[in-house]
Amino acid sequence: MNAPLLTERFAKDIKGTIECFDRIVLFGTYGSVAYPGAMESLLHLRGVRLIDYAKTYANELRLAVANHIRQRAADENIPVIQVNAGQRKESLVEELLVKRGRREGVVCILGAMESCRTYKVGKNQWTERDREIINFGACIVAGGG
Repeated sequence: MNAPLLTERFAKDIKGTIECFDRIVLFGTYGSVAYPGAMESLLHLRGVRLIDYAKTYANELRLAVANHIRQRAADENIPVIQVNAGQRKESLVEELLVKRGRREGVVCILGAMESCRTYKVGKNQWTERDREIINFGACIVAGGG
């Protein structure tokens, strides 16, 4: 036997309901760079050498994205907070809501270290040419830097 929904149990006291997301998590794979050959083609089209990708290009993109997030957050007075594994994100957000008041809008942007597929450059054992190798590593996401 299932317990009744709160909206059913207190129907006479409820004037209406609002449905919304309490958080949005973006996760996925960009198909154009999902495997080494595709990534190599994209870099070639942009005039980026494989060796430069690992040394400068990827880091410059990472910093540009992180700086853009931080700047937009600063413009809107939204805190950017780096969180650690096991940290209670709900408690953190609740503390912020108590300080700023409960109102519509983004409460904060959380940055975290997540596992992800990364690329590194190595030598092809048969041709001695540089090639990309998919590696599993860690990436800073959102407002991290």
